Amino acid sequence: MRPAIAQAIALAILASHSATAAAEKAIEIPLKDVWAYQMPGTRDVRELEAERFGDAVKKLSSEDQLALSSESLISQILHQLGSPPKNKPKARPAFAVAGTGRQSLQAACQVLAHGAKPPKSFSPNDDITVVFFSCEHGAYVHLHDIRIVGSTVEISYQFVPHRTKELTRHFAIIPLGRMPSGMGTVNILRMPFDKKFASWGIKPITEEEEDRLISRPFEFVVERDRRP
Repeated sequence: MRPAIAQAIALAILASHSATAAAEKAIEIPLKDVWAYQMPGTRDVRELEAERFGDAVKKLSSEDQLALSSESLISQILHQLGSPPKNKPKARPAFAVAGTGRQSLQAACQVLAHGAKPPKSFSPNDDITVVFFSCEHGAYVHLHDIRIVGSTVEISYQFVPHRTKELTRHFAIIPLGRMPSGMGTVNILRMPFDKKFASWGIKPITEEEEDRLISRPFEFVVERDRRP
């Protein structure tokens, strides 16, 4: 093979690899863009129901505040995230819905609190939102980071033990935006247990507990838009 031809082929391969690497470059989703319940660094999801949790509500009596909050979308979701049944070894999968903000909160409530089936396929024109959640437990669940690599979404979280005996439950509404056509995968990754918690006499949460508490990975499809 002539040197010039070989060099051209090598350059073409290098360009192809560079394009692939660029395409696979991770896109970080800042925690400040995520709506969540009691997760540091995120936006307080209660802001999406200002008519039930906003400043005007805080001026009402405790009884009226309780009545409003108990009927909220958020309370309906949290009610379903109680301690998982002992006979269920694994938590439900996380899932995706179409829309953002209040729309995605409403869709999440329909799935978690009212038994609706989450959509499995989306249009390239849909704004896709992932709903991640954890069941009631004696440890906080904090989001660590979220990133998109190609068609794979990676959600990293960490268990943070309570210093008291309270139990908490959490959920997050994570906006992905529009995703490319094809199969999408959402992986949920547990970060290592912070060694400082050993000084509190707390042992790491087992994999069996994790399976029962944390929403599981899932897949979805973005189909080519067939609308005119």
